[in-house]
Amino acid sequence: MVTEKRLKQRIAYLNDLYGFKGRSSKGKYKSGKMKGRWKPQTGSGFVLASAYGGYRLEFMTKRGGARDVSTRGTKAEIDFYIGAMITALRYKKEASKLK
Repeated sequence: MVTEKRLKQRIAYLNDLYGFKGRSSKGKYKSGKMKGRWKPQTGSGFVLASAYGGYRLEFMTKRGGARDVSTRGTKAEIDFYIGAMITALRYKKEASKLK
């Protein structure tokens, strides 16, 4: 059974393979109109998006824009998709060592 925790771990590994530091939040605002709200995340990388009972892999840019990487599907389908991306990157790295 595929869990959200597993998907997030694999996405973190995928970000690491691509060299993205991942996305991180800078905490909550301490004062002003935004007090108590989360500050926006920074950095670019892959993230897990969910809506209407489905999941999808998205790429978030540094400026906050999102781009779909996969179609919406079940957790198992997204896990398979992420696994295929990881395998392809590993093969690409191995092939570059042989040249």
